[in-house]
Amino acid sequence: MYFSPNTPENLRTQYEDTLHMQTTEAITQYLGLPMISGRNKQRMFSYIKEKVWSRLNSWNSKLFSYGGREILLKAVIQVMPTYAMSCFQLPVILCDQLEALMARYWWSSSIAKQKTHWLAWRKMCLPKTQGGLGFRSFEHHNQALLAAQAWRILTCPDSLPARIFREKYFSHTTFLTASGRIEGCL
Repeated sequence: MYFSPNTPENLRTQYEDTLHMQTTEAITQYLGLPMISGRNKQRMFSYIKEKVWSRLNSWNSKLFSYGGREILLKAVIQVMPTYAMSCFQLPVILCDQLEALMARYWWSSSIAKQKTHWLAWRKMCLPKTQGGLGFRSFEHHNQALLAAQAWRILTCPDSLPARIFREKYFSHTTFLTASGRIEGCL
């Protein structure tokens, strides 16, 4: 069990004795996601940017054709934050920074060098049938993954996650009419 710092000691002891569980110090991550979220979401998810940067920095793009770079970006980099994006709404600034790292890798022979970007990244995210390269927009992909979670809550109202969210966020109303407090928490 983990308690917030302002939980009285007698209440902590009561829960420990009743549930036969031990108290632990704050765990920073569980299953790769932050356990405790603060107000600064960009700092909370900065580990994603660092992982993407280190992975891109480890690849020498001189060794890859543009087709190879496309496969690496789509199959490795765009997949890395998927689990976090299915649970949390990432800050738009972080999504933009991740896309900027990918664009820099795409156009340059090194992540550290800045070269001319001959096409805007948002145009590269268009489907190939519309003249793009089919890269995912992190912001839109994040919204789609959270919408899938919302759909599960709507279609399976007796599931454990649906019951937890109902009790915590919309116990006196329905999911669709709940206030914005649930936003970013799916």
